[in-house]
Amino acid sequence: MITATHPDAGAPTGRLHLLARVQQLRSDSLIRNSILLVATNVINAGVGYLYWMVAARLFEDEVVGRATAVIAAMNLTALVSNLGLGTSLVQHLSSRRTEESWTRYVSAVFLLGFGTALTAGTAVALMLPRVIGAFGPVMNWPTRIIFVVGAVSWVMSGLVDKMFVAERRADGMLARNSMFAVGKLLLIIPVGLSSFGNERWLVGSWVLGSILSVSAAVVFVVPRIGRQIRIRTAGTGTEVKSIFVSTLGHHLANLGGEFPMYLLPVIVISRAGDAASAYFYVTWMVGSIFFTVSSAASSSLFAEGSHSPEESAHQFRRALVMIGMILTPVALAMVVMGRSILGLFGPQYSDAGYSLLLLLVVSAVPDALTNVWVARWRVLGWISQTAIANVGMAVIALAVTWWQVPNMGIAAAGWGWIISQSLGTVYTLMVEAWHWWKGGGVIAAAAPLPIRTDQMERTT
Repeated sequence: MITATHPDAGAPTGRLHLLARVQQLRSDSLIRNSILLVATNVINAGVGYLYWMVAARLFEDEVVGRATAVIAAMNLTALVSNLGLGTSLVQHLSSRRTEESWTRYVSAVFLLGFGTALTAGTAVALMLPRVIGAFGPVMNWPTRIIFVVGAVSWVMSGLVDKMFVAERRADGMLARNSMFAVGKLLLIIPVGLSSFGNERWLVGSWVLGSILSVSAAVVFVVPRIGRQIRIRTAGTGTEVKSIFVSTLGHHLANLGGEFPMYLLPVIVISRAGDAASAYFYVTWMVGSIFFTVSSAASSSLFAEGSHSPEESAHQFRRALVMIGMILTPVALAMVVMGRSILGLFGPQYSDAGYSLLLLLVVSAVPDALTNVWVARWRVLGWISQTAIANVGMAVIALAVTWWQVPNMGIAAAGWGWIISQSLGTVYTLMVEAWHWWKGGGVIAAAAPLPIRTDQMERTT
C-alpha cells in the first residue's frame, strides 16, 4: 500500500527541530557566553568610534588629542593596578557556594581593587606631568581628580564584568558595557555644545559614563543573576592576603597579553611617523575581530573550567571547533573584501594596510591556539607557564616590530605578531609534551582535572 505524503508535512517537524537546536545553543553556556562576549566587544568598538567621531566634530582637534592622551594614561593605570583581580574572580568565585563565602570573597576583591586603583591613580596623577612634560598644561588639579576617579571606576567596571563572566552570565557584562557605551555618547553631546569645551569635560563624560554604568549594573543587573553585592570588611583580611599572593602570576600573564595593544602603536609612530601610525591603527582595528573571537571564547572556556574542571578537556575541544567555525568564513571574507573595507577610510589606507591585514588573517590561527591553551592552563593552575607564554610572546612581537618597522613599514607588526604567536604555539606544545611525559603518558587535556585545594569551599 502506497501512502501519499503532502509536500509540507515535514515542515513543522523541520521547524521544531530548528527551534530545538536554537534552544540547545542558548542553553549551552560556553557558546552563549562566547557570543555575548564577542557582542560586547563589537558594541564597545562600534559605539566607541562613534563617540570619537562626535567628539571630533564638537571639540577642537587639540582638545580631542589631549583628552585621548589622558584617557589612555588613565586606562593604562587601571590595567596595571588591577593586579589580575578579575582573573581571580573567574577562577575562584565558582567555588564559593554559600552566600557568606561569596560575599566575603567579592568584598575582598573589590576592596583590594579600590585601594590599589586609588593609590596608583593618585601617584600617576601627581607624577605624570613631571615625567612627561606634555601633560603639564593638561593635568591641572580638577583633571587630576577626574583622572583618579576614572582609574578607580575603570577597575571597578572590569571587576563587575569579570564577576558576570565568573557566574557564566555574560549577558550582564553586555548590559553594563552597553549602558557605558550609550551613556558616554549621550553625555558628550551637551558638554560639546556648551561653553565648557575643553579636555577636562571630555574626559569627565567618559568617567561619568563609567560610574553610571557600574552603579546601574550593581543595582539593576546583578540581582538578576541571583546575587547582591554587599561590601563587608569582616573576615576580608585573610582573603585579601591569599588573593594578593595568588593573583600576581595571573596579573603578569594579563599584562603580557595586553601591553602589545598599547605599545605597538607607540613603536610604529616613533619608528615610522604619524601617517604610518594612522594606517596601522585603522588596519589593526579592522583586523582585531580575529583576536576578539578567540579571546571571548577563551574567557568563556576559563569560566566553564573553573565551574566544572572535570569537563575542561571536552570544553577545550569544543572551544577550538567553535572558534574555527566562526573565524574561517570571517577570514575568507576579509581576504576578499579587506581592501575595500580599508578603502572606506581612504585609498591610502587600502594601499598601506592591506598587506598587514593579510598577515593578521594568518596570525589568527596561532593566536587562537595560544589563547585557548592559556585559558586551559589557568584552569589547571599552570600559572607560571601562562605568564611565561604571554610575556614571551609580547616581548617577541614588540622586538620584531621595533627592529623591522624602518625596513618593512607597518607590515613588520604583522610579522612580529605571527612570529610571536607561532613560537607561543610551539611553547604550548612543548609544555603539553613535558606534562604528558611527567604524567607517564597521560595527556592532561584528556584527563579529568583535579580540583585544587584553593578552589574548595572555605567553611571558616
